[in-house]
Amino acid sequence: MPSAIVLAPPTLVLAGFMGAGKTTLGRELAELLGWRFVDLDEEIAAGAGMSIAEIFQVEGEAGFRRRESEAIANLSAATGPAIVATGGGAIVAETNRARLHALGPILHLACPVSLLWKRSAGQGRPLATQRATFHARHAERESLYRSLPYQIRAGGGTPQDLARRIASRFVAPAATVQVQLPERPYDIVVAPGGLAHLGTLLQEALGRRGRCLVVSHPAIWRRYGEIVQAALAGAGWKVQQALVPAGEPTKSLAQVRSLYRALLAADSERQDPVLALGGGVVGDLAGFVAATYLRGVPFVQVPTTLLAQIDSSVGGKVGVNLPEGKNLAGAFHQPRLVVTDPLTLLSLPRREFRSGLAELIKYGVIADPELFEAIERDLGAIAERRAAVLVPLIARACEIKARIVAADEREAGLRRILNFGHTLGHAIETVSGYGVVLHGEGVAIGMVFAARLGAELELCDRGLVDRLVALLELAGLPTGTKLPAGLLLEAMQRDKKMTAGRIVWILPECLGSVQAVQDVPASLLRTLLEG
Repeated sequence: MPSAIVLAPPTLVLAGFMGAGKTTLGRELAELLGWRFVDLDEEIAAGAGMSIAEIFQVEGEAGFRRRESEAIANLSAATGPAIVATGGGAIVAETNRARLHALGPILHLACPVSLLWKRSAGQGRPLATQRATFHARHAERESLYRSLPYQIRAGGGTPQDLARRIASRFVAPAATVQVQLPERPYDIVVAPGGLAHLGTLLQEALGRRGRCLVVSHPAIWRRYGEIVQAALAGAGWKVQQALVPAGEPTKSLAQVRSLYRALLAADSERQDPVLALGGGVVGDLAGFVAATYLRGVPFVQVPTTLLAQIDSSVGGKVGVNLPEGKNLAGAFHQPRLVVTDPLTLLSLPRREFRSGLAELIKYGVIADPELFEAIERDLGAIAERRAAVLVPLIARACEIKARIVAADEREAGLRRILNFGHTLGHAIETVSGYGVVLHGEGVAIGMVFAARLGAELELCDRGLVDRLVALLELAGLPTGTKLPAGLLLEAMQRDKKMTAGRIVWILPECLGSVQAVQDVPASLLRTLLEG
């Protein structure tokens, strides 16, 4: 049995150039949340027994930076959640950034430089005495600030409004879902700021530390690599990374061979885990490599898209595509741990986020009417990506899939209901060319088609079809396709879920209940596709 993991809320670190309002906002946030507030400059001044201006006068900027680094190092011993307001240059040193990343998310408060100067000039700040120097220093640091994964527009509105907005998006209780498999149960940890805990969670799951290979793609690594590296290295892991191109074509045997070579070059052994940091493509590819390298090495999912967080990271199905179809080469290889940080969804492109909503809606149709109703009710808050709304929804979707996987790990029966919408969805992906139609977009179209097919066969009423279409359209998802019916029918005949040469359709009976149906007349399928 895996242990029930309880994670405290992460510390929120406020970063940005002088004048961004870190201290004012930090006090508001701490009061709103009931957390401790730490002003790093105040800590430095208290430790030195001098004001910041006096430290600069006596010890110079080099002396101040030394004291700043010492104060940041001391923060790691702090207990309980806190809001930390840093100085403008605190994140410049790589060591400082690593230590701050280990505390929790670093939020960059972005403001126009003209506003920053207006707020800072004449306030006794040692580095805000000359406008030209001020602007030049800001220009030097701006790219570093912009590289931080969490960007907050802080130039307008009141500190109270901004504090409420940050709290709603970044703070929520963590949830743990246990996948109860007979041979090796494992935990799914859904936690805002969970990336900062990755190293310790990995050690708990495997009972050891050592080498690990992180598979990701360049854009994800640029955004979250520094956090992941700090979390793993801080817990004693020796980290190697392998970056693969983004997009569905990456799920190929050529990329599998490339990752085998990366593992060999790193001298990876049977107990050294492979971590997938990214969406479903990275997870499927890295999982297939983990399943087959040395006849199987530990695998850990760190999903960064909604689609991966609620679906592909759970259940152990891994694989790659062949030219003839999607996921035709694959395996069942359960992860040892899944660490889901909903904060990664804040930077997800809108289209990809919507794509994940299709799978979330799917769970409501196949297993949980209350989940479907919650999505209908909270769609606005979901679109704003509020952590307090997303955490329970992600956890509930994982619970549903975990229960189904525990009952039918290898898709012999019950697990087939997870394929609702996927038969046509996969065919659309194949016919249109991998990556042209996103997976969730194909599933959305496939769910509507399956619901209409169910209504034609009198398994469900047309009211369900209308309700499903309405929710998908409100979520910004497609509900139909103009691709040629003949090509789609041909692609569906190559579906890996065929049984005795026949397509098994998962069709709804009512919200929360579906059934498997075979022998659907091809003429009916063509009529609906052409309609």
